[in-house]
Amino acid sequence: MPPRRGPYCEGSKSAFDPDLLFATWGDDCLPQNNYDFGFTIIKIFNLSPTDNYVYRALGETTLRQAQAAIDAGSKNGLHAWYLDEEGNEMPPPTPADITAYTNLFASTTTLQTALTGFLANAKKASLRASIAAHLSSNLLTTPALPLPKKSKHHPHTNPYLDIWTWACHNLAWAGPVPATARTTISHHALPILYHHFGCAVPTHLALQLLAQLAQPARPCGSQSARPILDIGSGNGYWTYCLRRL
Repeated sequence: MPPRRGPYCEGSKSAFDPDLLFATWGDDCLPQNNYDFGFTIIKIFNLSPTDNYVYRALGETTLRQAQAAIDAGSKNGLHAWYLDEEGNEMPPPTPADITAYTNLFASTTTLQTALTGFLANAKKASLRASIAAHLSSNLLTTPALPLPKKSKHHPHTNPYLDIWTWACHNLAWAGPVPATARTTISHHALPILYHHFGCAVPTHLALQLLAQLAQPARPCGSQSARPILDIGSGNGYWTYCLRRL
């Protein structure tokens, strides 16, 4: 059996060190002026400025193609996430509504309280109201697994969540509605995020719930947490974040 390989990023000009990434992460690491997404990925993973790796999901893209799509903004339906009953593109969500949505997943937020406020502050029959109602109807809780309290640490370091928040603003995304299940578009930036981080963003709440599930049903003496088998999650970002809790 070949020796186990450590953290690795294809095309990186040096060994990828996730510990260093998290230790040096800050707002200055995010795309500036909403345009240099490609440069940000190149900088994080120390890729060549001319990197031409082909990222594959339902379609294929490169960093250059993704950057061109971001530069194009909402042209050609690239931000057509929300359609009316006749299939026409609706006005995009406001920056304030996008911020209110992304704040739901902050480590310093109590989800249920924030979601109640997200709905209460939405204008009647607005896009935000539809998003809030949809999210509220899909929040399932159980007394056997209570939602953890907000993080005592401010902030909880999570590069993907920060990049996702930036992407929500850049791509005019403020959360799903019932019709989202019928969405037929995607964006060139998404396969890149899926490849380097994962198809879903591990919020602090999600990680805390996994940590709860990993605890022994009946702790006894020095019994440690139950192992979590990481299958099909892509690159191990979720597991790495879980170990850092």
